[in-house]
Amino acid sequence: NPNNIEFNNLYLDMNDIIHLYCYLKNKSTSFTEKDMIVEIIEYTERIVAIICLKKVLYLAIDSIALHTKTNQQKFRRFKAV
Repeated sequence: NPNNIEFNNLYLDMNDIIHLYCYLKNKSTSFTEKDMIVEIIEYTERIVAIICLKKVLYLAIDSIALHTKTNQQKFRRFKAV
């Protein structure tokens, strides 16, 4: 943290991070599930170190999106373009 500002709480939505490393796992034949988990943990630890977290780290992980929700998201994206 370049400003030496400390943070008490960090609430982190892990879905994007997990999806990124799942994508990398699927693109590489040598990237294992264990590698993926290690990378996710290391990435999270880097974030915590950068912001000088002091108290609470809340990691939010929800389930996969339902097919109907995925279709709605695609529709909104195309509608916005």
